[in-house]
Amino acid sequence: AQYVPFIGGVDAEIVTSLCDMLASGLKPSRDPFLYSCLHATRSHHLMGLRKKARIHVKDGAVLMGGIDETGLLEENQIFIQVSKHTKENNKPAYEVITGRVMVAKHPVIHPGDLRMLEAVDLPELRGVKNVVLFSQHGHRPVTNMMSGSDLDGDEFAICWDRRLFLPRTVEAMSYDSHSPDETGLLPLSVLEEEFGVTTNEALVRHFINHAKNDNLGKISMLWLDHAIDKGSASCSECLELAALHSISVDFPKSSIPAKLPDRLVLGSTFPRAHWREKAGGSPSFHCRSIVGRLYDNVLHELKVMSDQDESSFNWGGGSDKDAMAGRYRDRNGQIIMQGNEEKILRAKKSLFDPSLVHRLGWSMDGKSQDDDLHRCLLDFALEQRNDFEDELVELMNQYHIKSEGEVVTGCVLEYHKLHQRKRYDASEQVKMRFRAIVRRYRDEFLTAVFHVVQGNIAYFGGEATALSSEDIFVEDVSVEELDRIEDALADLTSQSTIARVASRIAALYYMASYSPELHREGDRTVLFSFPWVVTSDVIHLGLQLKLNGKN
Repeated sequence: AQYVPFIGGVDAEIVTSLCDMLASGLKPSRDPFLYSCLHATRSHHLMGLRKKARIHVKDGAVLMGGIDETGLLEENQIFIQVSKHTKENNKPAYEVITGRVMVAKHPVIHPGDLRMLEAVDLPELRGVKNVVLFSQHGHRPVTNMMSGSDLDGDEFAICWDRRLFLPRTVEAMSYDSHSPDETGLLPLSVLEEEFGVTTNEALVRHFINHAKNDNLGKISMLWLDHAIDKGSASCSECLELAALHSISVDFPKSSIPAKLPDRLVLGSTFPRAHWREKAGGSPSFHCRSIVGRLYDNVLHELKVMSDQDESSFNWGGGSDKDAMAGRYRDRNGQIIMQGNEEKILRAKKSLFDPSLVHRLGWSMDGKSQDDDLHRCLLDFALEQRNDFEDELVELMNQYHIKSEGEVVTGCVLEYHKLHQRKRYDASEQVKMRFRAIVRRYRDEFLTAVFHVVQGNIAYFGGEATALSSEDIFVEDVSVEELDRIEDALADLTSQSTIARVASRIAALYYMASYSPELHREGDRTVLFSFPWVVTSDVIHLGLQLKLNGKN
């Protein structure tokens, strides 16, 4: 649980929900939603380690860069104030980093792209948070020394972990614009300056030239192979490739292609490191570098995951048989939303917690309570669950996502071939669509709370108890009213009418997804995210009461 707040790639609200569930005593081996999310996140980060060697650095941050407009920062000084993972007086807390820091802008191709700078604390700049400010002084902008950055929205990686500091700083490469004399071609900007307009002929030539000479990926892979072969990125081949990489990056804007000399090209018979995963049967060798050993460890973990069956995996104490909830795994070991109906029902009987429903305000049989209200709200909860799950399945099918944990966290292990080349864009689209779905059903939940508080049971199809006949069919609730209810739910221990009503509706949301009696007959598709992503803050109260042994 201590590492969950630090995981990347997952929306902050989902991370908060997962942390609350773990803090409330729920174990991944006992809850299918929690298990699916953590499983998807774990798989995603293992794949990131395998493909990109992405390692979490606790004493570090990735921040957008800006210029110090006050002019107070001296040359080679920066100012950074980052969020802390703890709150102070229930408010976000920030920490100003001071001392030596290592700064880079990805990709780091030239050894000089890594700069050692001095982080300082200036009271005049403390209003700037989660941004790195650079000095405007010096013979050359320090940002230009890092991959030629010009602060047009670039992000920088900052590290203050001394164990990762460079023993020395290498002179930065020159990233000045390359002259058209090198290729004999005039950039579009020059044509615009000379002729006042970009001609169609120039645009066509630029497009064809780009299609013929777009070799950025090839240069990057050759740089990697030469660095492995020579044991250093400071070799002459890597330095020359770094210069070509800079030209190739600017090619869409400059129309100056990077001409790759034959002496830098490595043929298909040249052995590559095994972690390069070179296709086509190319020769490889087992590389024992840090990256090679990391790759071997990741492959071992992935093999363990793919070899697991429903009764073999032990996570958080006990078998994962209950958390699997009758669902199947795909060839990558991911938990898909289809399963065996008999096992699904058997798992729900084991997982469903009537005491949680009771602590949130309902008795299981609805006796000694408003029977009409209970029936109407239960029907409403089932309708909301069905609509939510239909929309979620539609989103998953559109992007060929099979795992509920993947779509909720955004940590998709494998996209359809149509989305493979733009994985980042597809991931952001999935997250955006999922957030919109959750927001819509959260508003529906708050609207339901409003109508119950007002006594408007006719909204749910029941008989009105307090409002006049002219008011009972008014379904639209103002944004201000929804915000007021949302604010009231910030303190669920207040025992206000809004808090009590919200808890009772959240209990029915939980029942709709977990109760075996409410499972759709003949349905082999099972999802558990509905109550957690829509009302997790409310259900968390019931879990806390259970953890503390209170009714």
